Amino acid sequence: MHNSNHMKTTKSNSTSLMSIADFPSLHRCHRFAIVWIIGLLLFASTGDHGRATEWHSQTSNAGGSVTEPQAFPMVHIYFADRNGRYLQAEERLFAGSEREIDRGRAIVEALIKGPKPGLMRTIPAGTQLRAFYLAPGRRAYVDLSESITEQYPGGCKSEILTLYSIVNSLILNMPEVSTVKILVGGRDVPTLAGHIDIRYPFTADMSLIR
Repeated sequence: MHNSNHMKTTKSNSTSLMSIADFPSLHRCHRFAIVWIIGLLLFASTGDHGRATEWHSQTSNAGGSVTEPQAFPMVHIYFADRNGRYLQAEERLFAGSEREIDRGRAIVEALIKGPKPGLMRTIPAGTQLRAFYLAPGRRAYVDLSESITEQYPGGCKSEILTLYSIVNSLILNMPEVSTVKILVGGRDVPTLAGHIDIRYPFTADMSLIR
């Protein structure tokens, strides 16, 4: 009887000791199982997100229908100096679409709005940009409203500065453009104010910039 109780006690103690001895191992297994499950969940979540991101990128690049607004790079647009003899650059930063046609439109509209204090406008107030588009051969078309001719105040020199403020501002900021054609009211006109023939495209003239 005593031996039986002793054996039970020994067996019980032995079981307890085994449980205590194996507790760290069991604990490590539990921790490993938990970490493994969490890892699987994270992998599944990350994998789905990665595939969604990859699909979104492929859709954007393939279809071109998904575009994110981006800031335009710093550009230099040209206004007349205080004496009305040369063109001087004014730094501008435009925000919007990255499309070339939007950049060109933004440049011309900034010229129409006029310069900051210190320089002079080259396009009469009230002028509107009717259209801007790019054609094969790196040519840009700028279609201005008829008010530019109806309200034009200057002579030959002013007309030169008007034309080249537009031409230089576009060509020197847009690698996609090498020539600029000016239209008025959607059609060809001989001149803006009777001095410079604008029936043909213009290239940039760096000699006017100071």
